[in-house]
Amino acid sequence: MRALLIALVLVLTAGCSGGPPSDLPEDFAGTFTYTKGSVPPKYHYEWTLTFTATDATVAWRPGYDEATQPWTTTTPITAEARATFYRTLRDAGALQATSTNRDGGVGGSTGSLTVTADGETYGSPRLGTNRDNHDLLEAIHDAAVDLLPAAVWDEFEQRQQDWGAGS
Repeated sequence: MRALLIALVLVLTAGCSGGPPSDLPEDFAGTFTYTKGSVPPKYHYEWTLTFTATDATVAWRPGYDEATQPWTTTTPITAEARATFYRTLRDAGALQATSTNRDGGVGGSTGSLTVTADGETYGSPRLGTNRDNHDLLEAIHDAAVDLLPAAVWDEFEQRQQDWGAGS
């Protein structure tokens, strides 16, 4: 009987520590930073998406000069959009308690993700640095873009083009 009780406790405990929950946690919030570009000076930018239960703020900085003030906008997000974003991140494997990204760049885009969900912190601090996590970076990027209306991204991309043409 004692062995059965121990086995039951182990099974129940294992079920509780199986990663992020399937349903959207109330405290789901975080930050995703995405950097894209080529050699200086024109076609480089970085944006950071910070999201909460009610809105998302994007800060987009053109070029390589970190002193350049980012263009910023805040947009309300619906509960449905937030839930879809959570499911997409979870299903893509982006919500891992620890990340083991190796060094060894493949070129192109990079990024980082940090989120809170159900009292736990998940994320990947160095995405795009190797082939193993480049697909994950792109999945997170696409989910982040889908979180906000296309008009938000269209405006930033237009400003990036205008900025590059003026450089």
